[in-house]
Amino acid sequence: MRVLLVALLLLAAACSDDESQSNNANNSNNANNTNNSNNSNNVPTLDPTMNGPYAVGVRSIQYEDTDRSRTLDVEIWYPAAETGSGSILDFESGENRTTLEGLLGQENCATETTASNRDAQVAEGGPWPVVVFSHCHNCMRYSAFSTAERLASHGIVVVAPDHEDNTMFDELAGNGIALGPQFLEVRRQDIELLLPVLDSVTGTDIDTDEDRIAVMGHSFGSVTAGYVAQENSEVKAAMGIAAPMENPLLPGVTISEIERPIMLILAVEDNSITTLGNNILRNNFEDANSPAWLVSVEDAGHWDFSDIAGLTDFVQPGCGDDERMTNGEEFTYLDIETGRDIAATYATAFFAHTLLGQPASIIDQDGWSQVSIESKE
Repeated sequence: MRVLLVALLLLAAACSDDESQSNNANNSNNANNTNNSNNSNNVPTLDPTMNGPYAVGVRSIQYEDTDRSRTLDVEIWYPAAETGSGSILDFESGENRTTLEGLLGQENCATETTASNRDAQVAEGGPWPVVVFSHCHNCMRYSAFSTAERLASHGIVVVAPDHEDNTMFDELAGNGIALGPQFLEVRRQDIELLLPVLDSVTGTDIDTDEDRIAVMGHSFGSVTAGYVAQENSEVKAAMGIAAPMENPLLPGVTISEIERPIMLILAVEDNSITTLGNNILRNNFEDANSPAWLVSVEDAGHWDFSDIAGLTDFVQPGCGDDERMTNGEEFTYLDIETGRDIAATYATAFFAHTLLGQPASIIDQDGWSQVSIESKE
């Protein structure tokens, strides 16, 4: 019984949880050609390791779900006509902004500067494919904004809701929801609520393509993304970061029932989900239908791919020093900027292949000694 309890506790931890926009709209003709050629046989080459030809815009909205009495704060990143920059504080207002400002004043690995132009004019082009992002347990909709900005710079709109009751601010206020399968269902509904109404969510000026929609998530968001991909035929691809989509503690997802391309990113030193969680993640890859990719990153921790690493104790692993899972030796996690760059690159490569028509070979990046890739094609 004790062994089972320990295993369940380890699995519970599985979900407890900038490179600037220098290449911008100064090459708008090339950018429009990239977008307009998505579905042709003459697809221009895309470099996922770099920002794309578009500047990046960002806007915040609230979306009311009257049927469930839920209010979703939603962030949208999109191809923009003019470059800009800002602060992570710009995502919040009121008490949440004050709380976030206090957290940033402490030692952490968070990304404080954004490379997006708030409420900027939308770039010419479209319709744009969409990736809907699900954040980790007790995180925020903008917890991976560096990846969202990379995607938007290549002509992919990113839509990310706060999962109300399951954010960092809920947890800090003592009102956080418990981790469990019941809230997994709530999260799935949060994401699926947005899929049929993307135009009304993003605004009529952001022309989204309802035939090119994918999902992505980190930690608990990985499970959420897998669940949505399994249940919703509108979804064309799914990506999970630092947690298995199929998880015995959070039943609902059967990886073999997801009949669309999948990418999984594994942090080898993920002290949040532990070796047990990583073994389950590897089993997910083995059981996944083709095509599927597993990206393993040495020395990476659970929040190495996140823009909020180190803000609080519960988003710490991946920031600074720790002990290795395998032998208990002291080590320093992968440089946080490298971790974010890896996540942004592979997300861009995967969705460029599945949504923009780029060849699968675009995923075979070879820029980091810490990265190894397995594929089922």
